[in-house]
Amino acid sequence: MNNQSFANARQITLTELLAAKEQRAALQKTLINQYSLPLISLTTTIPGPVKLTPCSIFLFDQACAQIEAYYQQNQIPCLHVIKNTDISGPEGFFILNQAEQPLKKACMAIEDSHPLGRLWDIDVISAKNHIGISRNALGHPPRTCLICGNEAKACARARTHSLDELIAKIDDIARQNGFTDKP
Repeated sequence: MNNQSFANARQITLTELLAAKEQRAALQKTLINQYSLPLISLTTTIPGPVKLTPCSIFLFDQACAQIEAYYQQNQIPCLHVIKNTDISGPEGFFILNQAEQPLKKACMAIEDSHPLGRLWDIDVISAKNHIGISRNALGHPPRTCLICGNEAKACARARTHSLDELIAKIDDIARQNGFTDKP
């Protein structure tokens, strides 16, 4: 990785990444059980071993602002918010008093309409079965690759694009939309 905003950041180990995923899942379950409502789980879509950078924090802050604007503008009660930032990258959890399908549709609209939305992963976890609601379940196509426009998961599985190429594209999109790594 030669991109400056990712170059000097600490790399996460596979063990740390798996532990962070387990902790995230446990927190999601706790919040859903506590409120009996669907949960928005927000992360950034940063590939590779460097997850916490000034760029990923910028992207996360922008996504949080969009989610907060959504529930405030629509007068949807937000019952709980948690924002974490650690080596596995920034993550946010929002409990809104809204049915899960309209909530998932709203989150997809945020991802699809905002210029940074492709760099966010805004999942909605069902309160009924603790499973994420897929885009496909609501009749939407899968997300596309940042580089070529094909299905993102297919490119990721096949490692069609280099990590450097993906990071450079993410950095470029972020910079076009207000990111600067200057203090």
